[in-house]
Amino acid sequence: MNEALLARQGWRLLMNPQSYWAKIMKGLYFPNSSFLEAKKGHRASWAWMSLLHGRELLAKGLRWQVQSGV
Repeated sequence: MNEALLARQGWRLLMNPQSYWAKIMKGLYFPNSSFLEAKKGHRASWAWMSLLHGRELLAKGLRWQVQSGV
């Protein structure tokens, strides 16, 4: 399993929430939360479990950055 690829797909899900793919994933797996807070669920697909695995790697590299807003 290519963990970097899975983390990248998670990043795309976070950065492009209005994409068709992101809307489908949100509607199916995390309609009431964000991708970073989503749970596995009892009927998780192979693709969703893979994204959650990539999210773990992604979360290790995420950092908050405060900017001036300009």
